[in-house]
Formats: sequence, structure tokens, C-alpha cells
Amino acid sequence: MNRFRYSSHNLYSLLSQPKSPLHPPTLPSQTLVSLDPSSIDFSNSNQFHTNSSCSSTIPSVSSTGSCPDSALASPFSIKFRSLHLYRGGYIDKGLLVNLYLVKHHCYGTSSSVNQCGFRNVGVNELRYFASHKQVRDILGMIRRKDNDLESKVRSMNVSLNLKMCSRFFEELNNQKRDALAVCDWIRYAHPSCRNDVHSMVIDNLGRLGNYDAMARVLSEFAKKKVRLVPLAFEFVSLSPLKEATVMKVVDVLKAVEEPTRGSGLCSLIKMFSAVGSFDMAELVMQLSERKATFYKIMVVEKCGKGDFEGAADLVEVMRKHGLKPEAKIYNYVLSTLCKHDKSAEAGALFEEMLASECAPDPITYEIFVCHSCKAGNFDLARKLLDRMNAQGIEPRVSMHGVILKGYFNLKRFEEAYEYVMACDRYICFPAICSTLARLYVKADNVIVAHNLLLELIDRGLRPDQSVYTNVFRRLIDTGRTALAEDLRSRLSSIGSKSTMGAG
Repeated sequence: MNRFRYSSHNLYSLLSQPKSPLHPPTLPSQTLVSLDPSSIDFSNSNQFHTNSSCSSTIPSVSSTGSCPDSALASPFSIKFRSLHLYRGGYIDKGLLVNLYLVKHHCYGTSSSVNQCGFRNVGVNELRYFASHKQVRDILGMIRRKDNDLESKVRSMNVSLNLKMCSRFFEELNNQKRDALAVCDWIRYAHPSCRNDVHSMVIDNLGRLGNYDAMARVLSEFAKKKVRLVPLAFEFVSLSPLKEATVMKVVDVLKAVEEPTRGSGLCSLIKMFSAVGSFDMAELVMQLSERKATFYKIMVVEKCGKGDFEGAADLVEVMRKHGLKPEAKIYNYVLSTLCKHDKSAEAGALFEEMLASECAPDPITYEIFVCHSCKAGNFDLARKLLDRMNAQGIEPRVSMHGVILKGYFNLKRFEEAYEYVMACDRYICFPAICSTLARLYVKADNVIVAHNLLLELIDRGLRPDQSVYTNVFRRLIDTGRTALAEDLRSRLSSIGSKSTMGAG
């Protein structure tokens, strides 16, 4: 790309340096032993969990609504969680049967259930999810255009899921009937995902061209701090006169208070950017306002479509309009360029970033470190770390993890160990050391992992709990019980207030 220019001393010249020669691993005999890290997954940082016991008991409900004397606290499938019975442990079959006899799809609580111990749910009545027959009945009322539709559906006292709401709005749209008669009931019957339901109301009014009603409804939404989602403006994408429709919608939104106003404009720009209509997204800003947040949406979509030049041009447009691009916006473009091995363009954009006095953040450097480690250029990664240190920027733990994983993938274990020992000046040193121990455990070398944890403990630092637990269990499983007990004893001796690594 011609727009990117770079000098012989910029970041691209560093990115273009030849790779460091690979050296066979040399392992210190007192600490490291041979290993074959055939399957290392650094990203897998799952911690071990134990099933916690219930802190409070919940009585089961019989088919008659009475409560037995014994009480259980058990989790169950998601369709029962609306009763707020989830507490931990395992499901008891007797409780499952009793709940099924009550109703296996329900929302809220009733007075009879409250008497059985179900408290603080926040709803005064028991409302079941609408059955297939009830959904058909409601759809029939909509098709017949019953005048008292809202009173009839309210009397059914049912709850809806998002799919049911979508069906009702689809039928209303097909009938070219506004949702004003039932929107209050739908919001009442579908208490979760209300932003989606509110947005479907706006889309319904837009399809009917009822902008006066839309303005009134949006004003009410603003009082309730409703945030719109792109779903609210599907009718705009279907309009044969998009520009005229956008002008009307923006005029309505401009008269609305925050946060409904801002979320509506954002949703419009998201919708157009997602389908590649960036000229329409630009029109929205021309009619309303230009904000860095709006440009960020467009930059992300440009990068996702592989349009690096277009994304960089948007950054330039921001500057022309007096908006200073923040590091996050640059990071999206830099990350995408590096991901597609466009080192020259990434280096040139980085120089532009510095020239515009936009300070890089830890993620900016992490992008280039990841790219250099992927190419095996650890010398560049070290230089970038030195540059961060000179600027007083603390690297993230994930950045150190990328470097360590790169060393492990190339079986340069001694260098990985030396790198970690040189990181003791960082606040996150316990986490870095724990990360290396985790890699050794995955490489089936629990002895080195054990020694790394001892290194931390000797300094009065606590390792990451999940790593410690894993090492302890692996020592037990491999018959090294004495080492495991010694590790536990030495860890307990340093106190709970010592620094703990966050793996």
C-alpha cells in the first residue's frame, strides 16, 4: 500500500530482521530435566473447582403445594432456574418430580410457593411460559385484529421467551398492525432481554412509517434508560429509499435523551457497517454528530472484512474532523495487519501513531510481540520489552505468556526459564512464574514445575492457586508424596497476605 511510508530505523526494520538461530535446549541439571512438550495449550488456564455445598436449604414442593419437613438444595436444568432454586450440588430426583408436578416451565413466584420457602424472587405472581396452544391463540387474536387484544393476553398471565416475542412481532408486521396495543404486555411478559423487545417495537413502528408514535415511544424509553440494539432498525435496511428513511430516523433520535439517543445512533451505524454500507454510516454521522465511538465501530468492521487500507483511511478521516484516535482504534488495525503478515504496513502505521502523539498501550506492544514470537524473532520481542520499560509501561501477563509459549514451541526451555527469572522486577512476577510452571505441567514435567513453585515460595510469594493445586495432585499421582507434602507445608508457612500470582 503506497500510503504507508517508513524509514530505515522504524519498527518495520526491526520486524524484518533475520530470525535468531535456534539452539538446542540446555537444561540446568539441578532444576530442569528433559521433556517433550508435544501438546502445549497456553490458552487453557482453566482452574480446578470443587462443588460447593449449599449455604441455605430450600424445601421441595409437593404436587399439592405443601412443603415437607426435609429440605434440599440442588441445581437442575436451566428451565428450572427461573424459580431461583439454584444453589450447588446435584439434582435430587424426588425434587425434580415434585417440581415437574408444579409446572416444568415457570417464571416468578406465587403466594403458595412463597409459603413453601421461595423468597425474594421479585415477582408477585406465578407465570408459566406460554404453551404452544397459547401462542397459537395469541397469534389468532392478532390475525383477527381483536380490539381487546391486550386485556385478553394479560388475562392469560403467561411469560414469553425471545423467540415467542419475535413470532408475535413478525405477525404484527405482516398484518401491518402497530405493536402499541400489546407492547406493554410483551414487555411485562418478557422481563429479560428487554432491550431486544423495545427495539422490536421501534422496528415495528418504522415498518409502518409511524414516526410520530416512534418519537413518543422513544421518549418514554429514554425515561426508563432503555438502550436500543441494531434490531430496532431492520426496517431501514429494507426501505427502498434508505437515505430518506435515515434522515427521518435520525431526526427522531436527535430529539431523544440519552442513553436511548446514543444507543440508537450507534445501532444504526453498526447495522450499516455490518452489511458494508459505510456510506450510509457516514450519512448518519453527517446528520447527527461525529464521535470516536462511531468511527471505532466502522474500523472494526473494516478490519473484519480485510479492508486494511479503508480502516487506515478512517483513522485519517477522524484526525481531519478533529477527533484524536485512541490507542484502541490503532490496535484493531495493527492486529489485523500483523495477523495477515503485513509487517511493513503495520510498522508504518505504528510510526504514524507515534507521530500523531497517540501513546501506545500495553496491547499495542503485545500485538507486535505476538507477531514476532510467531515468527521466532525473540530478539525483537526483547527489544520491545526494553522499549516498554523505558516508557514505564508494565507488560500484561498474557504478553509474557506469549513469549514463554513461543520458547516452548521451539523447545528452547532454558531460555524460557532464564526469561522468567529476569522478570522478577515486574509486579506480576508470581503470575509469570506460575505460567511457566503451568506449561511444564502440560509438558508432563512436574518436577520443574515443582521447583518453580518453590522458587516463588522461597521469595515469600504465593503461586497461582490452580497451578499449585495441579502440581500438588500430579506429584501425588506420580508417587512423589513427600515432595507434595513438603510443597504444601512450605506454602502454608508464608502467610495468606503474600502476593499471589494471577494465572
